[in-house]
Amino acid sequence: MKTIPQKTPHRTKRSHGRLKIFLILSILGGSPLLALDPVQIITLKNGTTIEGRPTVHEDSLWIDVEGIGVITVPKSAVASQKDKDTTIKIWKVDLAAGYTMARGNTETDELSSSGKANRKTTQNETTYQMDGFYSSSQGQMSAQRYSGSARYAYSFGDRLAWYHFFKAEGLHDRFAQIDDRFLPTTGIGYWWSDNDVLRLMAELGAGYEHTDYTEGRHRTNQAIVVPRFFVERRVLGKSRISEDLQFTAGSEKDTGERIDSQTHFVNPISGRLSLDLNLADHFDSKPPLGAKENDLVFITSLRYSF
Repeated sequence: MKTIPQKTPHRTKRSHGRLKIFLILSILGGSPLLALDPVQIITLKNGTTIEGRPTVHEDSLWIDVEGIGVITVPKSAVASQKDKDTTIKIWKVDLAAGYTMARGNTETDELSSSGKANRKTTQNETTYQMDGFYSSSQGQMSAQRYSGSARYAYSFGDRLAWYHFFKAEGLHDRFAQIDDRFLPTTGIGYWWSDNDVLRLMAELGAGYEHTDYTEGRHRTNQAIVVPRFFVERRVLGKSRISEDLQFTAGSEKDTGERIDSQTHFVNPISGRLSLDLNLADHFDSKPPLGAKENDLVFITSLRYSF
């Protein structure tokens, strides 16, 4: 019998040809393999920084910059190269604590603590926050205030500057005669600026407030409106100063109006540690019997962020 040879070599040649075409097109058109090269921060000796994907060609560095193209730089002009951290950080957590003690002619202790967890994406933001302050003088408690809140907001509009938020707050303030206060609100707000240098926004919320008092007033339940203004500015290098101002007006005539102000100056000490100076002012136009209208506290604490 006569054996007829198979034509597999032609199929193999076509396969090799297709592979060569694929490799050529990949090189000319930008293969996904090339995208695996890490993005680097290249610092030149004159202080200029370039962000891109570098390739060494003899005595030059070819840097592929997104949106611009390839930039050629002499290797002798490069001071340093390092990979860019491309990790997307969704959650940011801040923990702060402070303690003051005085002994001698006076005996005073003050303890403050706070925690904040914030998750921010392009269109959504979730924030949990807790604060506590306790002080004693001559062995007698002189301040006891705890608060916590949970907040969710989603952005809308062409620039995503508008947002709709939902918030729930809780408060205990022993010396303001507030045993517990629960305050759910919802509303809308607008960001005029939201960048690393300046953050500026205003919002208007409405909700319902339930308060149990330790003494001096019966339980109250009322509808409320809550305008709020917030601004944060970077100053003196990486330091920041901020003001969070909130006004609360209720439907019950006996409760009056309230103004809460939080002024922070945060100065970084290291990459994660910073010094936080906080001036908190709480004003109530009609406080319960036995409580004062204005409560001012200055708190110094160390803040750890991660």
